Amino acid sequence: MEISITLVIFFSWLFVFIVISTTANRFLSKQNWPKGTKTTLISCCGAFLHGPMATLLAGIQTFSGSYDLDGTNTDAQIFVLLFSAAYFVVDFSVLSSEFNQNLPYLCHHVVCLVYEATAYSFGYGAYSVMVLMFLGEVTNPLQNSYIFSSFYAQRGSLIAKKVNEMVAVPFVLFFAFIRFFVAMIINGHIAWFFIFSGQTNEMIPFGWRLLWGTIAMVVPIGSISYGIEIYQEVFGDKNNI
Repeated sequence: MEISITLVIFFSWLFVFIVISTTANRFLSKQNWPKGTKTTLISCCGAFLHGPMATLLAGIQTFSGSYDLDGTNTDAQIFVLLFSAAYFVVDFSVLSSEFNQNLPYLCHHVVCLVYEATAYSFGYGAYSVMVLMFLGEVTNPLQNSYIFSSFYAQRGSLIAKKVNEMVAVPFVLFFAFIRFFVAMIINGHIAWFFIFSGQTNEMIPFGWRLLWGTIAMVVPIGSISYGIEIYQEVFGDKNNI
C-alpha cells in the first residue's frame, strides 16, 4: 500500500474519532458529569465504534488467512492497523486529561501503538496484531455497554438499569473466558513464537520480536486485576445477578 494512501486512511479515521470524542464531550458536559466519569464515558463513545469494527475486521483477517504470525503484511491488515492506531491516538488524548486515574489504560494504548507502528514499518507481523486485536476487542461491546449503563443506572435511568442487568453477568463470564483462558493460551504461544521458537522472520529485529512477545504475554496478565474488580462489582452486588 502506497504511503499516500496510508496517510489518507489514517487521518480520515483520526478525524472520525476526533468528531466522536468532541461531540460526546459536548453532549456529556451538558449533563454535569464529574470530570473523571465524563472522561470514561467519552472514551466509551469512541470504543463503541472501534470495538465492534476491530473485532469484525481483525476477526476476518484472523480466520480467513493462514496462521502466519510473522508473514508479510497485506493491504487489508494495514487498513486495520491504521484504523486501530487512529483510535488509540485519539483515546490516549482523551484519557490523558485524567492521567493518574487512567494510567493503566494509557500504558496499554502506548504498547498497542508501538506494536502496530513497528509491524507496519517492518512490513511483517501484522497478522499477529490481528489475532491479538481480535482477542482484545471481542469483549469490548459488552464491556462498554456495562460501563455506560452502570453510570446511567446510578443516575436513576430505568432503561440503563435494565441494560446493566442484562449485560453484567454475560460480560463478566465472557471476559473471564476470553482473557483468562483463550488469551492466555494464544498469547502465550505468540510470545513463545517470537522469543523462543527460533523460527521467526529475520527481517524483524530480535529486539522487536522480544518486545512483541513480551507485550503479547503481559497484556492478558494485566487484565487480571480488572477482571477481579468487575467480578466483585457484579457478583458482590445481588442487584446485578
